[in-house]
Amino acid sequence: MPRLLVFAACALLPGFAYSQSNNSVVIWPINPVIESGERATPLRLENPGQRPILMQIRIFGWQQIDGDERFVEQKDITGTPPMVRIEPGQQQLIRLTRITPSPAGSEQSYRVIIDEIPLTEADSPAEAGNPAQGAGAAIRFRMRYSVPLFTYGEGANTRAAKTETTARPALQWRVVKADGGNVLQIRNPGASHSRLSGVAQKRSDGTSSKIEGAHGYILAGATMRFPIAQAVVPQARLFADVEDNSSAPMVPWQP
Repeated sequence: MPRLLVFAACALLPGFAYSQSNNSVVIWPINPVIESGERATPLRLENPGQRPILMQIRIFGWQQIDGDERFVEQKDITGTPPMVRIEPGQQQLIRLTRITPSPAGSEQSYRVIIDEIPLTEADSPAEAGNPAQGAGAAIRFRMRYSVPLFTYGEGANTRAAKTETTARPALQWRVVKADGGNVLQIRNPGASHSRLSGVAQKRSDGTSSKIEGAHGYILAGATMRFPIAQAVVPQARLFADVEDNSSAPMVPWQP
């Protein structure tokens, strides 16, 4: 099962200073789902570092509106326990439980937000005794990790979404000007999310090239915007590299 090794220096919250850290958090699975016939799914955290960590777990509804990511309060899913202390070398199971049934035939999207809460020096004696750490004792750090979570109502599931790719509506694209540059807009008219690992353009002469900067999730029925450095050649065909490592043709977005 794929695991996500998250180094503590890779994600900062606004208002907190940057610091190199020897600690890291292992999170798996990296793409948890709650299928239509399931009530819960596990998420595991592991502390491979040399000091204890304190983690807070919250779950937000995940929306994409006008090309922007939005996290909203929700009461459909709970994560228990909501706060855990993990000793060095230990693991913790987090249970993601569905409280409210998902609408039939639909995919619902959430983000599991995992915050590292600063520990006191008394809680972390190894760090307190480190002169290099002590020099910045007045500055505390907190890290944030974000894991996507999808749930499915009756009649919908991830296996169907993966095996029925031919029936999934094609992603739609167009290029617009914004802030003096090119922005690739991609719309997902389907009933399930798409995860882009890249986009390529194929020219009429048969040559192709990658379009840098276009990657990430596009939720069901949503539109996302990707600033791109290069222009899309007129009459070019665009192809999306999606989650199953296949290349799917996109269609021009007709106004």
